[in-house]
Amino acid sequence: MFLSRLILNPGSREARQDISDAGQLHKTISHAFPELPPNSKFFNHYGILYRVDINQKTGVPTVLVQSNTKPDWQYLMENDDYLLSPPECKSVADQYASLHEGQMLAFRLRANVTKKIDTKTGPDGKRRHGRRIPLRTSEEQIKWLARKGKEGGFEILEVSTHKDVSDIRIMPERDIEFEKKNKTKEHKVTYGSVLFEGRLKIINSESFRQTLVNGIGSAKSFGFGLLSIAPA
Repeated sequence: MFLSRLILNPGSREARQDISDAGQLHKTISHAFPELPPNSKFFNHYGILYRVDINQKTGVPTVLVQSNTKPDWQYLMENDDYLLSPPECKSVADQYASLHEGQMLAFRLRANVTKKIDTKTGPDGKRRHGRRIPLRTSEEQIKWLARKGKEGGFEILEVSTHKDVSDIRIMPERDIEFEKKNKTKEHKVTYGSVLFEGRLKIINSESFRQTLVNGIGSAKSFGFGLLSIAPA
């Protein structure tokens, strides 16, 4: 697994467009990887997860990109003003392999926190998926994260919804909206966004590694689901 760090130039028109349009940033990131046959699930094939972090003091955006294939960011370097510094890329395979049960870590996660409704079984016996709706209250959001942790080999520690408390912070953000194209038309897509920061404890190291690789929640191709970790 590889983790790239792209520090974008807020003065670049193209960089600003990418930050404001999740669909466009999706396309920009995809250019760093080899093309696949039509109808292939591109981001799934390369294990791509990414997140945009904005420095609150300087306004400088950083894009973190995780992938199972080493990307080639040369095309961004050829754009004179898109980046503030050369791209950084490192392998995180050894870091992930060294994780163990009981280990405490700091984490950050931007997630599309949702639940499915209207899922039904038709007359033919086939299960039909319903639609996703965002979970808006902090209580719903933390229960969602706790459930994902139980499934993914970790537990969250000392929950708090107050920004002046240094345990877990739950920060609802503005919905992410953009126009998404399919074969016949464009349609508006809206994703609810929540940023989680705090501490976790690894309960099952193998499950946790899979969570790091696969991400958490839905809309992973549009800036959600990347679980970043650091020593607590």
